Parts: sequence; structure tokens; C-alpha cells
Amino acid sequence: TQLLFQPDIFVGLEARKTSLVYAQQNIDLAKEKIKDSAYKRYYAILIAEKQLLFIHDGVKRLEKLLHDNEILYKNGFVEKLDIDKTQVQLTNLQTSETSLHNAINLAYAALKYTIGIPQNDIVQLKDSLSVENLKLNILVDTFNYQDRKEITLLTTAKQLQKLDLKRNKMSYIPTLSAVAAYSVSGQAKNFILSDKAAIWPQASYVGLNLNISLFDGLARKSKIEESRWSIEKIENTLTNVQQAIDLEQTINKESFKNAILKLDAQQRNIKLAEEVYNTTKKKYEQGLGSSFEVLQGENDLQQSQSNYFTTLYEAIVAKINYQQSIGKLE
Repeated sequence: TQLLFQPDIFVGLEARKTSLVYAQQNIDLAKEKIKDSAYKRYYAILIAEKQLLFIHDGVKRLEKLLHDNEILYKNGFVEKLDIDKTQVQLTNLQTSETSLHNAINLAYAALKYTIGIPQNDIVQLKDSLSVENLKLNILVDTFNYQDRKEITLLTTAKQLQKLDLKRNKMSYIPTLSAVAAYSVSGQAKNFILSDKAAIWPQASYVGLNLNISLFDGLARKSKIEESRWSIEKIENTLTNVQQAIDLEQTINKESFKNAILKLDAQQRNIKLAEEVYNTTKKKYEQGLGSSFEVLQGENDLQQSQSNYFTTLYEAIVAKINYQQSIGKLE
């Protein structure tokens, strides 16, 4: 028997290529999720390492202040309380430095896991933090729904469902096959292989087999309707996903704008905190101020730096989220 014509076979061949595209799009979507996580972990490390440098500078300043207070205490110019207060703040800052250093090590381990490399490998980050690059081409990207992997995936799923509908419709078309057979049989009074009078009639035929289904209990009609409903469900899902993307873009755009405004404000705060600290330090060195004022200025500076780096990370995350929402996360 040789099948000559079966309509759903041609649909299956057409669906094969679409199925491969669908599988690749699933891979691309998974890659994008990994990329989003890797970006956020990457920049979190960069920010933490930059913050560690600032904390280290603060430790040096407090160590110098503690040394100066100890000398002044020996000469009777300050109280023991001033030394104790400085030591407490120095210890707290050194503890923060150690904790941040450990957090960076853990962040590297998480980044290695995210990008799928062994923990024993060494990762070196080559990028540098730049607020100017963060603001570069801000909110100027054009958007096409097909730039989102979710939309392309649903579009391909809709194409596959249309092919399934086509396959069910073509099931009404008859199938055609060629058939051929050849046989030999033996007849004899005695054991057939030793009886010379045995008769060996032969038979053969060649023909076409046309298979027509007259009634199937409306099974094919039900499958066709089911395929149509599946297409309609995908279309509804596409509409909902597009609306969700629109909302996501609006939220991420406003979040990014607000993050940039907060970042600018924190940058100004750092400059003010530095000026206050430097002025307080000069007054202290000239004998016009107390070490408590220096400690307060140092504490305010550390707090403003901490707020700045927190806001910087929020801005980077907001930009990554916005780029992901418009399908431009390279």
C-alpha cells in the first residue's frame, strides 16, 4: 500500500517550520528573562563596588579624626567622650564596609549562576558607572509590539492554531492510496512439497483505494469549532497582553523619570553634604568647632552617599525595566 494523497500531511509539513520558529521564540523569551536578571545583578555589583570606595574613604577620615582626638585628649583639649563617640562611629562604618564587601562576593556568585558559569571562574566587570550614559537617549525609543518576545510568541501560536484549523477542515477531503498484492498458494492430495501433481495457482491485483468518510458523528465539526475557539482565545490573549504592555510602559516611563529626578536631587545633596563636612572639619581644625559637629557632618555625608547609591540603582533598574518593556533590552 502506498499513500498517494492525504491532505493533513501537507499541513503538517507547513506546520513543521512554524513549530521550529515557535520553539526558537520560546528560547529567545527565556534568554531575555535571563538577560534582564543579569543586567540588574551586574549593575548592582558596580554600584556596590563604587559605594565600597566611598565607605573606605569615610573609614580613613574617621581614623584620622580618632587619631587627632587621641592627641588632643592627651593634651587635655577634648574629653574621653569625644574619643568614644568617634570610635563607635568608626566601628559601625568598618562593620558596614565588611558587610558590603561580603555582599559583593555573594553578588558575584549570583551573577555567575545567572549567566551559567562555574563558581570557580573569575568574572571581571569592564563597564563603569556613568550618570551621563544613564540619561543618554532617555525615552526616545520608538516602539513596535513585534519587538516584544511575548507578542511574537503569541503571533506564532496563532499561526499554528490556524494550521490546526486548516488541518481539521481538510479532513473532509478523501484520502487516496495505491494498493497492489501478489500471492501464490499450493494445492495437493499429499505433502505439498513432494507431490509433483500439486497445483500452484497465482493471484495478483493492482488498484486505487479512495477513503471517503460519510458520517463521523460530527466529530470533525466539533474539532473545527474547537480550533476556531482556540484562535479566538489567542486573539483575546494578544489584546490583553498588548494592553498590559501599554500599562507597563506607562509605569516604567514614569518610574524612570522620577528616578532620574531623585538621582539629580541626591547628587546635589552629596555636594552639599561634602561642603558642610569640609567646612565643619576646617572649623574643628582651627579650634572653632567640636568633634561632635565633625562626626555629625561625617554621618550626614555617609547617609547622603548611601541614599545616592540606592537612588542610582533604582534609576538603573527603572531604565532596564523600561527598555525591556519596549523590547530594546540589548
